[in-house]
Amino acid sequence: RYIASGGGAKQVLDAYKWGVATFTRRERIPRYVRLFDYDDWGRNEFIVSTEVVFEGRGRIRADVVLFLNGIPLVVIEGKNPLQPGATLEAAYVRVGDHIGEVPELFKYAQIGVAYDREEAEYFTVSPEGAGVRHVWRADGGEAGLAAVVEMFEPQRLLELVRWFIFPREGEKSGKVVARYMQYKAVKEIVRVVNERRAGKSEAKQGLIWHWQGSGKTLTMAFAANWLYHLLGNPTIFFVLDRKELQEQLARELSKVWGEGKAKVHWEEVRSVKGLLEVLKAENYRGRRGIFICLLYTSPSPRDRG
Repeated sequence: RYIASGGGAKQVLDAYKWGVATFTRRERIPRYVRLFDYDDWGRNEFIVSTEVVFEGRGRIRADVVLFLNGIPLVVIEGKNPLQPGATLEAAYVRVGDHIGEVPELFKYAQIGVAYDREEAEYFTVSPEGAGVRHVWRADGGEAGLAAVVEMFEPQRLLELVRWFIFPREGEKSGKVVARYMQYKAVKEIVRVVNERRAGKSEAKQGLIWHWQGSGKTLTMAFAANWLYHLLGNPTIFFVLDRKELQEQLARELSKVWGEGKAKVHWEEVRSVKGLLEVLKAENYRGRRGIFICLLYTSPSPRDRG
């Protein structure tokens, strides 16, 4: 009830990530009551229901709904391949029809899935509509419905909600969700950091390969966000080689982190002197925060000539 009266889909998503702010009569500082237990996924209740009826402007019957602690998070629509016109596209359109009939449901649901016999796609959902479709690939590289089932394993579903779904202007649904390569890259970054902190690894560096158009900037934003909250305001540098990338990253960070409790501030380092000041701070331990640096390269004498 508190969430329902607290605003729109962005406020609901913020409550999922950080909890519901509560106040006592004597205290003005909010205390956050978590809706999901992110530390011990086994303490949550995961329920899969079929043929679930919801009523709003109209009445719908969703094929499959995934509930987390009683909250409908994922709405899945499939098509019988024996029926005429039973295509993946038709399943996606059907989810859009559901949104039009019961928009209030999609204030709480975060992900939609459309599938047929051969393929399955996932996308963000909100009262504004269904987002861009993506294909999830399992650890073995397989796609399709089996891969989506792996995507919604309990721990992974919790990670997606907390670290990989964010409000984002310009998207069809007003949200962005990680693609499979972004999720797996960020998970590997966090794993290496955690193992080094625990003394289980001496790894100091790593290389992640992305192809053009695969969302490198968002991968960096997702990773920085998780590490920032995991480590409690560490020192994180984004080192870029083009001014356009610097501007793009600043925009992406604004969209990913947004407002509210998750708001994170960053600083652009504009000179070598400024970078040295950051690195030398606190007796060479470095100033805490997130910094965007632009790497300039001087042309060779031959290039100048």
